[in-house]
Amino acid sequence: MPPLVPILFAVPAGAELCAGRLVAAWQDAVPAAAFFVLDEAEGGIASLMDDSVLFAPFLLAGICGGEARALTLALDRQDRACCGALICGDIDRLSSVSRIPKPARSIALRFVWETHDALAGATTLGQRLARHRTEGHDAQGIVLPHDRVGQPPASSTVRAGAAYLAELVALALGFR
Repeated sequence: MPPLVPILFAVPAGAELCAGRLVAAWQDAVPAAAFFVLDEAEGGIASLMDDSVLFAPFLLAGICGGEARALTLALDRQDRACCGALICGDIDRLSSVSRIPKPARSIALRFVWETHDALAGATTLGQRLARHRTEGHDAQGIVLPHDRVGQPPASSTVRAGAAYLAELVALALGFR
């Protein structure tokens, strides 16, 4: 049996219930991964990465409010063993991430965005994907409509996230 691929989830304080639901659903769908939910209020992913306790390769995931943090870490830490990231959640949470550095190597980015205006969201996602691809990243994504402010992710979001995580884990296993 090959070693499990670690997936580090960036989750802000107070979002543990939301994160727990997603991780529980995704663990069954992606058995080749080991899931670690890290509270960003206590140093989270950055402290783990800075302690150099991670071995190649690993994945990052931003969910339930941790989307911008995970994307920023994935883009800034390309010298490390991070080979991909899942950014899954509300489209508005990524507005703070505008800098897209030229990668030392390609990183796989998968976006699952929820928005109340799917047409506008598709346009915004298309622009973001084009920027990431221009800088050499392998970027793909999907926009899903929602009107459930403050509610758990829709089942379509859970399924899309699971599919992208399975793909990212397969890529990580091939990276070894």
